Amino acid sequence: DGGSTSKAYEAPAIVAYGDTKPDSELVYAVGIDSSHKRVTVVFRGSVTTTDFVTDACIALKHQENPMKDAEASQMETIGIHYGFFDYLFKVGDNRKNKYDEILEQVTSIFKNPDIRQTHKLYVSGHSLGGALATLFSFHVSAEVFKNKANHPIPAPVSCVSIASPRVGEISFLSAFTLLERRGA
Repeated sequence: DGGSTSKAYEAPAIVAYGDTKPDSELVYAVGIDSSHKRVTVVFRGSVTTTDFVTDACIALKHQENPMKDAEASQMETIGIHYGFFDYLFKVGDNRKNKYDEILEQVTSIFKNPDIRQTHKLYVSGHSLGGALATLFSFHVSAEVFKNKANHPIPAPVSCVSIASPRVGEISFLSAFTLLERRGA
């Protein structure tokens, strides 16, 4: 029942978190605040040795640009900081990557029609968390942009990044900026 789910979230609450292996994996929380009409994903910044090693893996991971067909100026591939990419997208013991794990939590919240119609997604973090927030919000925004009418998460996706290191090179910046301009 859509009504009972939204009532369960009247007070701001953390509804999911990932901290099973805080010394070796990224840490996140998903919260919902109905008074401000937002669902928020927050990533922890650099704390552990693994976090700092992740920060130091500065080689570029080249991947297909999800915005390559949206505008002629877009490159075929984008280069993303390898450490950040790996932290978010490497497959864990549960055979899922953190991106899919978090997206599953967020999507389940937005499947409630009352929440989908009234709430927006915010993604935030500081330092390493800011980089992960940028990367997560970029990929969610690209998914929303490509399938706006049928995607459970509404546009726009907002990223509030504090003291984030650089996440990608110029083609990543171009794709990210295009998503912002298009309201995704």
